[in-house]
Amino acid sequence: MIKKLLLTGFGPFAEHLENPTESLVKSFAGQELNGYEITSAVLSVEYENSVIELDKLIEDLNPDVIISLGLAADRDCLTPELIAVNYQHSETADNANIVKKFEKINTKSKESFFSTLPVERFLDALSKNNIPNKLSSTAGTYVCNTVMYYALRKIQQQKRHCLSGFIHIPEKMPQEQLNLAIASCINAL
Repeated sequence: MIKKLLLTGFGPFAEHLENPTESLVKSFAGQELNGYEITSAVLSVEYENSVIELDKLIEDLNPDVIISLGLAADRDCLTPELIAVNYQHSETADNANIVKKFEKINTKSKESFFSTLPVERFLDALSKNNIPNKLSSTAGTYVCNTVMYYALRKIQQQKRHCLSGFIHIPEKMPQEQLNLAIASCINAL
């Protein structure tokens, strides 16, 4: 039986006129890989709209796996994220010109959620394919973290049988290598 995988990325934001996660997720749209039918979506780089869009996708698709991707321009390798924190703080405005400082994502929810993706297997698969990688302990405090936190919280609250987590990608990795990286992770599920 084919399972459903939701692969999300983001569009341009701040000084980044292109976001490599946008073309990356689009390149997987409609593919079938490792028994998963892939649905791709590009989320708004906005605290509020990104989770509204994600919520609709989860409700409509009822995926078995959610892999969210985001740009980490200051990194030089792929970094699967371990934890999403209940916190929003950045000097950078989102695309709705909202700046969040010292704010909780949800004042009535727990402080953090761990990724439920097989992060260790992802790291092994990336290494076997000679793709630079390392574990990142947290998804930061910008929109990427908000998306990771929201998905994990929704899945846990609704007791959904769905794996979910986040991978940051570097800005200057070739598209072909990025495609291999994400395919390697999906094949490691």
